[in-house]
Amino acid sequence: MTQIMKRNIDIIISILGLIVLSPILIAFMVLVMLQDYGPALYRNNRVGKGGKTFKIIKLRSMIV
Repeated sequence: MTQIMKRNIDIIISILGLIVLSPILIAFMVLVMLQDYGPALYRNNRVGKGGKTFKIIKLRSMIV
């Protein structure tokens, strides 16, 4: 029961964090796109636990 409650609290806090941070992230995306007219987001493969790879989407911070 406590695991379910912890999971629900984690999901609720994550959703609230996304709602609060989304205007800031959108502003950064617009600034990156206006700076050099490239894509603001890019995909990258990372290695996780047990050597399993997964895809991550990142905000670009370097010049194309």
